[in-house]
Amino acid sequence: MIVEPNQEFQGLVCEGANVLPAKFIEDSFRDGYGKVVNIRRLDEVIDSINGWYMERGLFGLVSGVEILSGGIIRLQVSEAEVNNISIRFLDRKTGEPTVGKTKPETILRQLTTKKGQGCSCGAPLWCLSMECFPTKKP
Repeated sequence: MIVEPNQEFQGLVCEGANVLPAKFIEDSFRDGYGKVVNIRRLDEVIDSINGWYMERGLFGLVSGVEILSGGIIRLQVSEAEVNNISIRFLDRKTGEPTVGKTKPETILRQLTTKKGQGCSCGAPLWCLSMECFPTKKP
C-alpha cells in the first residue's frame, strides 16, 4: 500500500448549494488556500456548513467530499426544496380532516415559503403538508 501525502489546497468546486451563500463557503475555506489539506479542518468546515443549514431550519447538508488532482476540493451539497404545498384543515376535537372557512388560496398567498424554495422545518402549524425533495442537477 502506497500512502500519498495530501495535496495543497488550490481551489474549491461546490455543487448543489443553491441556498447557501457563496461568501459563506468562501470564508469557510479562506484560511486553507495554499496549505496542505488537513482532514480534521475539512471536517470542521463541513460541520460549519451543515450547522448553517440547521441554524436556519433548512434541510441541507454536505453529502459528498472529494479531493481532486491539483488540490481542488469538490463539495457536493444536497438541499431540499419545496415541491408542493397543500392546505388541509383538521377538526379541533377529532383531528379528522374537515372543510375550513378560509380558502386555501388565501392562506397560500400569505405564506412566505413558495414552490421551488429551500425547504424549512419552520412551516406554520396550519400548513400540514409540504413535499420536499432533494434537488438534483442533471
